[in-house]
Amino acid sequence: MRSGVKIVLAKENDMNAIHDILIERCKWFIDNNINQWKINRYSNKYNNDYFLKQMKENFLYVAKIKNIVVGVMLLKKRDEEYWDNDNN
Repeated sequence: MRSGVKIVLAKENDMNAIHDILIERCKWFIDNNINQWKINRYSNKYNNDYFLKQMKENFLYVAKIKNIVVGVMLLKKRDEEYWDNDNN
């Protein structure tokens, strides 16, 4: 059975949906007493400029069902904030 989900490179017109999904996730963490993804920190650090850069480098993807963004994925080669080495 097909789910109808398509994974595609994000486009600028997906930006509002991407931010809505991320803010919704931040609120879910707060509601469930999970100490991660702070709304202020997350939306300041990962703003439009950040996601536009990732989009232009073909690292930002969205999941769509019937052309509606239902998920977002960011591929990263490295992230010094979380991983401090280049080991495979």
